[in-house]
Amino acid sequence: MHEWSLAQAIVESITEAVNKKNSKRVKSLEVEIGSLAMLDKDIIVEAIKILSEGTKLEGAEIKVHEEETKFRCKKCGKIWSFSEVKEELEKNWEDTKIKDEYGTQDLSIHYFPELVFTMMSCPSCGSKDFEILGSKEITIRNVVIEV
Repeated sequence: MHEWSLAQAIVESITEAVNKKNSKRVKSLEVEIGSLAMLDKDIIVEAIKILSEGTKLEGAEIKVHEEETKFRCKKCGKIWSFSEVKEELEKNWEDTKIKDEYGTQDLSIHYFPELVFTMMSCPSCGSKDFEILGSKEITIRNVVIEV
């Protein structure tokens, strides 16, 4: 699953940073997920917990929250959110879903968020010239360590 590889990257990067600072342990971790990434928060949390066993991240409080990804049309100025268009995208792009090794099918933007520029247009004027506002993937927002 895509979530597990992202969780592994988070654990590895935090563990490396904590080891470089000779800190005792990580007390808490805050992660933000952009809704465009279509990641499962529960899987991310569980994966981080399991992958952090035996590291200085083990036992840390893990907070994961989702930020609604928004878009702004460069032609007409319309702002809309991913949640407003997600259902239509899933319906219109059903034949382009990617099946993972577990048989789960996801929109290709789950793996490649930048594909959104080819998959949608402004709901107001139809322009393909829009920008992403806010988070589109996964970001480590805060790490509290014990020194």
